[in-house]
Amino acid sequence: METIKAIGYIRVSTDMQDSSLQVQEQRIKEYCLFNKLDLTEILIDENVSGFKPIYKRPAGQKLSDIGEIQNIVAIKPDRLFRNTSDALLTVNEWNSKNIVVHFADSGGVSLSTKTAIGKLIFTTIISFAQFERDICGERTSSVLSHKKKQGDVYCGEIYGFDKVGGTRVGK
Repeated sequence: METIKAIGYIRVSTDMQDSSLQVQEQRIKEYCLFNKLDLTEILIDENVSGFKPIYKRPAGQKLSDIGEIQNIVAIKPDRLFRNTSDALLTVNEWNSKNIVVHFADSGGVSLSTKTAIGKLIFTTIISFAQFERDICGERTSSVLSHKKKQGDVYCGEIYGFDKVGGTRVGK
């Protein structure tokens, strides 16, 4: 019986999500075991935005040439991508190489880009992942703009300075 090889991919965008890596890894291992996929490696990108193109991330670069691997497994689409165009182009490239992308937990069900319905759902989900990122950026920009206009502090602590009212002064 031929083994079906898979690579797992996990990502967190901040160091405050460290336990998320363990959760993602465990879920991918369980998924591969259940689906009889031979998980050969788990690639990890820590403190990397999902909006950054996959091939420009340290671990993501390895996905551009994965040899005889037929499957890439992530826990959710937004762990691989938060940029719709990067997602669609990359998954289309992988599909043309007969590499199937699996998402171990998409709202309680698994999802694969091997089927037409899987591709449709993936396209929809990834559009919302980018929307979520974009709307969060708009909110952040709006709040920072408001703070600037009000003369409030709008950045983190700067070494060697104290907060005084809404402005910073040197020590």
